[in-house]
Amino acid sequence: YDIDMIDNLEGWLAAETGVLFHTIDGGKTWERRDLGRGKTFFSIAFDQQGRGIAVGMEGIVCISQDKGKTWKTTTGVTHSLYNVILNDGKGIAIGDTAAIYETRDGGITWKTIESPLYMKQNWFQCVGRLGEDKYIIAGAKGSVLFIHNAKIIVDQ
Repeated sequence: YDIDMIDNLEGWLAAETGVLFHTIDGGKTWERRDLGRGKTFFSIAFDQQGRGIAVGMEGIVCISQDKGKTWKTTTGVTHSLYNVILNDGKGIAIGDTAAIYETRDGGITWKTIESPLYMKQNWFQCVGRLGEDKYIIAGAKGSVLFIHNAKIIVDQ
């Protein structure tokens, strides 16, 4: 469902049934990692320091602090998540029922950012970084939100 290339040769792929795939030769060969207890991973992201986050179905979140050598499952997320972005240990994960979660420690802990009530029936699919602690989120029914310093901002 998603791929994140760390450099020209090394990358990670998020897949179904709790599987991540890892390549160190630009995608010619892939090593399989079973991590998600059967829950699909929808997105994966790494930052410049080698911290990684994989998110997916039913709140599955796995993190790595060492470029994917080891992974652990974290808690605190209850929604299915469809996308994650990570930069310098700070990130946003988004998903079902307008779910927005923020991390400032590479995915170890997560804080909920409350979406407006009128968006709760929507799901969010895309997240992009606009600058330091500033993100844009988009999803179903034309939903678009801006986040700055862990708060939703109305006027861009």
